[in-house]
Amino acid sequence: MAGNRGQKRRHEAADNGVVTWQTPTDVHEFIKKDYKEKVAEMEKALDKEKEKDTSGIMTSALERVQNELRAE
Repeated sequence: MAGNRGQKRRHEAADNGVVTWQTPTDVHEFIKKDYKEKVAEMEKALDKEKEKDTSGIMTSALERVQNELRAE
């Protein structure tokens, strides 16, 4: 009975955007490391694309993308 009330209360809180569960630290650190690796890969790919852009048309757009990645 008490378990059901607690479950109901957690569901109601979740419906209102309140979440009491947190990602374990080791999982959070793994996700953060993986994200940084992916950003570095994207930065490298964007740099290669900028090198190919002899007209300069795409360079400003690619630089905006890089700036957005760095801001996150």
